[in-house]
Amino acid sequence: MRENRQSDSTFCLTDMESQRNIKIMAGRLKDIIAGLERQARSDAEALNVMQDRLHEIHPHYREYIELVGRLRQTEERAGAILGMLLGAKSPNFDKIVDTYNDLESAGSTSVTPVSDLPLWKVIREMLRQVPEMQVIDIEHMMKELGVQTGRTAIDSAVATHKDIFAVRKRGREKFISLKGV
Repeated sequence: MRENRQSDSTFCLTDMESQRNIKIMAGRLKDIIAGLERQARSDAEALNVMQDRLHEIHPHYREYIELVGRLRQTEERAGAILGMLLGAKSPNFDKIVDTYNDLESAGSTSVTPVSDLPLWKVIREMLRQVPEMQVIDIEHMMKELGVQTGRTAIDSAVATHKDIFAVRKRGREKFISLKGV
């Protein structure tokens, strides 16, 4: 019997403890649910504010991305052109140094020697200065820039980059120009 009483008293104590814990948990559950609801409302308000701000600054972000792209292209072109000028047989070395100093003050000091430039880029930069050139003239200008190349290499570079160069034939003469210019 003693065991029976002990188990009854244990059951009674456990039952009372369980009921007390249930009341505490019910109170905590209400607090937790109320807190979650407040947090969800707060998060919804914060999301709305962030979405509004994103819509507000999005055009500036697009402008930033486009400007960074144009900046990189211009820096690459300026470095290539300066490399071409430094390789040229030009009596205007002082002007080239001034140009380099201007680029340096603008934050661009990347100079690509003309010998390291792909042939098509050299041709592209020359054609940005004139509407079109004959292949023989391109070959001659390459020699003036210190680039040893031939007609076959020029034809190959132009043919490989059909998206950049347009070729027009007039009789036996072949003229190269930039597309879209």
